[in-house]
Amino acid sequence: MITAAIAVTILVALTILVHYEVLRVASVLIPEERHVRPRFRVVLVVFACFAAHTIEVWLFALEALVGLLMIGWSASFTYLAMEKFWPMHGDRKWPLGSARRGRRQAGARKDGL
Repeated sequence: MITAAIAVTILVALTILVHYEVLRVASVLIPEERHVRPRFRVVLVVFACFAAHTIEVWLFALEALVGLLMIGWSASFTYLAMEKFWPMHGDRKWPLGSARRGRRQAGARKDGL
């Protein structure tokens, strides 16, 4: 839980930093001369904001991909752990144990297929 909170805090800080820097650079680069139409300057500001938002979406998409990777990794690890430790249960009395033994006696394969 604390790791997720730290990751989100870093992600939000990066988002604010990207937005601030893009707008700062836009304010420096957009010409203020009278021969440039104000409407064109506004369009440049909109494109700068769009660029900032695109970079921020990539940051969040990267975080989502990392989260998806962690889910897959956890699922794979859980499968391997189950495969390793399941036989250690021995010959337990399962709720459907008699049905399982009946299939094996009827000539079913050992892996249950």
